[in-house]
Parts: sequence; C-alpha cells; structure tokens
Amino acid sequence: MRFEIKTMKFKSKTLKPKKKKKGFTLIELVAVLAIIAILSAAFVPKFGKYITEAKKVAVLNEAKTVVTAYESVRHKINTSEDKTSISSLLSNDYLEEGSIKKINLDFSVAECKQLMDTENYTFDIDSASGCATNIRQTQNSSTESTPK
Repeated sequence: MRFEIKTMKFKSKTLKPKKKKKGFTLIELVAVLAIIAILSAAFVPKFGKYITEAKKVAVLNEAKTVVTAYESVRHKINTSEDKTSISSLLSNDYLEEGSIKKINLDFSVAECKQLMDTENYTFDIDSASGCATNIRQTQNSSTESTPK
C-alpha cells in the first residue's frame, strides 16, 4: 500500500470587516434614562431644601440690615421702642431703597429681631413672593427636670 500525500486547496473568501453601527441601542437608552430618573428622584427633594434654606438666609440677612440701621439711628429717632417699622426707616432714608425685598415693609424692628432669634422663633417663606411670613415661637420639646 502506498500512501500519497495530497494537498488540499481551499478557496478562501476574503472576508470584509463588518461595518460598526453608529449610535445607541434602545436598551442602552432605556438603561441611561432609568439611571437618570433614579438619581433625580433621590436629589430633587434635597435641592428643594437647599433653596428654602437659602431664602431663609436671605431673610435673616435683611433682618440684620434693618436692626443694624435702626440701632445706628435710634438716637435720631428719639425712641427706645422697637415698634418702628421698616417703611418708616425707608422713608427717612435710613435704609436704601430696594435693599429690603424679602421682608414685608410693615414689619417692625421687634419682628426683625424675632426673625434673627432662630433658637426661639421660626418663620415660613411665602412661595409666591419669597417674603417672610408667619413668625411663631418654637415649641421646646425638652422638659426641664428639677434636681432632688
């Protein structure tokens, strides 16, 4: 028996590289949108609190401006009472026009002092105008115990 070695020839086709598709698949887009929705649901309430706190800080700064202006001109007004209103300070040019935007002009200096006393008083921010409203005394939940 005689063995012969035969070579086989294969025809090889030149394979063309497949074109890569540009863009995203629908599944990838849905996954990205789901991640964005989850993150926004987690952070939007926190941003709302930050905005409210920033508005309260602006009110406190204006209240401090009013009290400082009153203290500096109290001897000119000849009063020791804190019943002076913000509008009277504005009309006598003790405060600049337009410097008080977040506090109602009907507020008195005493109410501005209450605004600044954040430990004993709290206030709300009007959503439409952004002005301070509803000054109320805070409820202390701690009970004082007398030593025996």
